[in-house]
Order: sequence, then C-alpha cells, then structure tokens
Amino acid sequence: MLEIRDLHKRFDDADVLRGVSLTIETGEFVTLLGPSGCGKTTTLRIVAGLTAPDGGRVLLDGADITALPPEKRDVNTVFQSYALFPHMNVGRNIAYGLRVRGVKKDERERRVREMLRLVALEGFEERMPSQLSGGQRQRIAIARALVLQPKLLLLDEPLGALDLKLRQQMQRELKDIQKRSGIAFLYVTHDQEEALNLSDRIAIMRDGLIEQIGAPEDIYERPQTRFAAEFIGQSNFLPCEVVDAGSGVPVLSCAGQRFPGRAGYPELRVGDRIEVCLRIERVRLSRTPIGPCALPATLKSRHYAGGSIRETAILPDGQEVFAIQQTSGDERLEEGEPVYVCWNPNEAALVR
Repeated sequence: MLEIRDLHKRFDDADVLRGVSLTIETGEFVTLLGPSGCGKTTTLRIVAGLTAPDGGRVLLDGADITALPPEKRDVNTVFQSYALFPHMNVGRNIAYGLRVRGVKKDERERRVREMLRLVALEGFEERMPSQLSGGQRQRIAIARALVLQPKLLLLDEPLGALDLKLRQQMQRELKDIQKRSGIAFLYVTHDQEEALNLSDRIAIMRDGLIEQIGAPEDIYERPQTRFAAEFIGQSNFLPCEVVDAGSGVPVLSCAGQRFPGRAGYPELRVGDRIEVCLRIERVRLSRTPIGPCALPATLKSRHYAGGSIRETAILPDGQEVFAIQQTSGDERLEEGEPVYVCWNPNEAALVR
C-alpha cells in the first residue's frame, strides 16, 4: 500500500537519510524505532509531504506522491503536541477537515459520532480541549485524523507527552483503535516498549538507514547486529570465536570454555569473531552448571527489586554479566561465592 524507495535527505553538511526503503501493507502497524537523529521523523515528514527528499520516491497504492503537497495525499498526521484548535469544541475539532472538504452537515455529524465511538469518547462533542485530560486530547487528535478516512495514518511520538501510566493505557487503546479502523499506521518512537507492544513490524533505524526490520518477536529473539540487540531489551554480550561450524550448530570458545551456539547461522566460518547476545532475563546463575552453556564466575552483587532479583557476576577475564530472575523458588546465592553463568543456546542470538 505504501512503498518508500531509496530515500535520501541532507541537511546542511549531514546526511540524515542515506537510502531508506520500506513497504507497508493495508491495515499494518509499522513502527520506526531508533535514537534521536537517526532519521525516523524525517522519513515520516517526507511521507506526509512536509519535507521534500533529495532523492528517492514515495508511492501510495502504486501512485507516485513524492511531489504532491500534503493536502493532496491520502495520508494524515498526528503529532505529539495534539494541535487541537483551542477555541473549538471536540465536535468541531473532529469535523474541521470534513467542513473544509465540503462534506454536508448531516454526514459530518454522523462521522463525528462514529469517530467518538471509535476512540471511546461518546458524548464529548461539546467539551473544550482545555476540559480534557492529556490522554483524551490525544484520542481526539487521532479521531480528527481518522475521520477523513486516510489510507495511512502517520504518528510522530504521539504518546511522548503523557506520564508513564497514561502512556501504557494509551498503548492498549491505540492498538485497539488501529485494529478497529483497519487503517495502516506508520508510527515513530524511541521507546522500545511502545514499539514491542504496538507493532506488527518494527524497523530499527540507525544513522539514516534501516538496521533491521521484522516482527517484534523476530527483532527481540534474532537481532542481526549488536546495535539492534542493544536497542531492544537489555543484554549481555560475550565475545567468542567460532571453533567449529560444520555440523549446523556452531561450537564457540569464550573465556577458555567451549559450548554450542544457536543453530541457524550458516554464514559462520571457523575463526569468525562474534558475540553471544544473552538477554538478562534468560541468564541463570547457579552453584552448579545447568546445561551445555555454563561459564564459571563469581557473584559480585545481588539486589532485591520487588518482584525480581538483580544479580551481577564476574567472569575470570573481568567481564560483568547481568541477570534478573524471579524471587520465588530460586536458590539463595551469596555475594562473593563461585557460581556458573548458564543459558539455553537456543535463546541466545549470535551477532557480529
């Protein structure tokens, strides 16, 4: 439905986009995730028509819209600042675009009611924006964008101004609104939790390029690069050397120990230097080795954190390994005692 082809953009002496390509299907929720300055908002603004690219094209349902002004594109945008008209009530805010397009009053009122049902704010037509909470104002901004029935809705960090509890609530509501509307969403955020909770696919951006794109589970379980692994979740990275790659399951060497790596990396060769990505919740510290992957270490610290225990172990080469585990049923380890850092090789990605 949307196709972005090889976008380039330069501001002053900096290449902000260096060849971004992406496709989005009808009804899909795709998130651009990355640190500040990686190019995600610039990509969104080019799709919206608010910024002109230096190279590349944007196609919507096969039609080239790269040079069209924003009002000629069948897309709409929701910003973090809500951008509601403060002198208009909720009903008039939502109906504004319809009125500009010449939609008759009865049809305007019907579609406003429909949007208020969609965002669960029925009966709020006469309220003023100043009488709404932050979450309610954001839902009205989304309703105002969706009432025009665009093929694509662009959202630029729309939950960034909300507090944590309200942001988590709005994540659930936003996903529900997107599913019920059937409209494709292209969402920009630097918040990994938002990306994982909301998205059908996540595109991790870095330095003007897409580093990796895939379903949330694929991004989390099989990151392709260390940057992608670090940006989603909390991980340890063990530098290793491939010592055997002939059986389909690589054998790795780290800290003087050999152990199996995860299968499914046919490109690995003997002598390759890689890193084992250990998610902190997948690491188990134990007095005895558990399974084929177990490195001797010393427990440095152990801290109670409510429903979990956060632990730090030190390998013989001085590297620290972090772990988090539930408090119930786990053996009680003491700081300073010998332990083993253990993990399941099928749960540890290999990254270059």
